[in-house]
Amino acid sequence: MYKKENPKFSKLILRIIYSYYVDLILFINLFFNKKNNILKVFYGGAYSGDSGGTLVKIKRLNNYFKEKKIGFNILYLLSNSIYHHHFILKNFKKNLPIVHNQNGVFYSAWYSGDWVKQNRRMFKQLNLADYVFYQSEFCKFSSDKFLGKRKNNYEILYNACDLNKFKPLKKNKKINIKKKIEILMTGTYRSYMLPGLISSIKSVTLLKKKINVKLNIFGHMDKKLKLTIVDFIKKNELEKNVSIFGPYTQSEAPNIYKKNDIYFFMVHNAPCPNALIEAIASGLPIVYLDSGASKEIVGKGGIGIKSELSWTKFKNISPKLIYNSIIKILKNYNYYSKESRKRAIKNHDIKNWIKRHKDIFTNLIPS
Repeated sequence: MYKKENPKFSKLILRIIYSYYVDLILFINLFFNKKNNILKVFYGGAYSGDSGGTLVKIKRLNNYFKEKKIGFNILYLLSNSIYHHHFILKNFKKNLPIVHNQNGVFYSAWYSGDWVKQNRRMFKQLNLADYVFYQSEFCKFSSDKFLGKRKNNYEILYNACDLNKFKPLKKNKKINIKKKIEILMTGTYRSYMLPGLISSIKSVTLLKKKINVKLNIFGHMDKKLKLTIVDFIKKNELEKNVSIFGPYTQSEAPNIYKKNDIYFFMVHNAPCPNALIEAIASGLPIVYLDSGASKEIVGKGGIGIKSELSWTKFKNISPKLIYNSIIKILKNYNYYSKESRKRAIKNHDIKNWIKRHKDIFTNLIPS
């Protein structure tokens, strides 16, 4: 049985302290927020970095809209990075347009804390927003269910990446099953993601009987989860077939994808994962759990493992179905590879993503 996400007391204390810092920035901005047409964005205290969807998103935005903590005229807030106190935001909102980016929601299948309370905080922020970007149709669906329906001033805008950096190594890659097939998993791994990891590793046990295969797992992994996974690999004598590489940077990411042949994504109810988008942009055929927004993202670029929607419990995934999907993809590799890349070009080009942000920001700036 997987372990649910549990809010640590130390992190809660640090978050409370940090929230007063963000409140102070909002308060000070009252005296510096003069009307002008020069776009200045504040990201509400959200961090920028290489590991995790939120950090990567802010880093990519910051490359085009450099954050300003004084005199900003657009407040860009993420649903999963709420650092302000609501009453501060509500009272200081005058002449400050808010753009809300809606990712996933809280529910009992993955979160052991007060998920109703956490969703209430999201709901308040979403309600105050002048415009909302939902990261996927699934994000809109889950938000409507847990936070309430928004009737206007919103759009579906999928996450995106730089297609000039994340691209296939070759246009027509040849796959030889007599040689080693490299399968990739990337992302940030939390304890509740155990079912997907175990099922993926179990599928390697089946695959190695037929092909020369290696599963490469990149990304930050919770300590206890890593111990469980490493122990499972040893018990099943898969040390030569499964490797855990740890965290990686965004500058390293494109080459990691290029060095692999197929991509696994076995996450329940994923809202709009950057890692999956980077994989299709790199032309990797995908074997994925048909859950959350994964099918929206992958399209014809892979094969989905059937999954029933649940907000209360994440079920195990059949390693045999994963195995069957890999064998099917290997028989028509270039088709799936090309469809992956086509899907990325259609829905996940960062140029369009930035343009939509700029259009909305510009329209909202008080004249």
